Amino acid sequence: MPLSLDARAFLLTGVLGGFTTFSTYTFNSVTLMRDGQWSLALLNMMGQVAIGVAALWGGMILAR
Repeated sequence: MPLSLDARAFLLTGVLGGFTTFSTYTFNSVTLMRDGQWSLALLNMMGQVAIGVAALWGGMILAR
């Protein structure tokens, strides 16, 4: 059963795009930890989450 264009777009850009974004975020954090830059790794992890939540909140406010 072939997928609709909307389903294909969701799977290819939404799901797969999310995996590559998360793997890049994780790779950067682990690389910093491996290099002994623990404070930068922690800042990266906390900052990414805080900026993501703030951007989502801002988008929801703008969408109203």
